[in-house]
Amino acid sequence: MNQTLETLEVDWMTNDSTSDINDDWISWRDSFLTIANDHIPEKTINGRNNPQWLTGEILNVLKRKETLRRKLRRAIRS
Repeated sequence: MNQTLETLEVDWMTNDSTSDINDDWISWRDSFLTIANDHIPEKTINGRNNPQWLTGEILNVLKRKETLRRKLRRAIRS
C-alpha cells in the first residue's frame, strides 16, 4: 500500500487556487479508498460465537425461564 501511495502521481502539497477544497477532498478520498480497497483484506464475521453446548433447545428453555420470571414479578406486584 505504501508503494502504491508513493507512486501515485499527485502533488498533494500544491496550492491550486482555482480548485475547490471540497473537490480536492473528494479526489483525495476516492484515491485513498480505491487503494485501501485493493490492499486491505476484508474479514467476514459469521453470526454469534456461542459455545457449542449452547444449543437452540437450551436457548428456548432460557427464554421460557425468563418469561416465567417476568410473569412472577408482575404477579407479585399486583
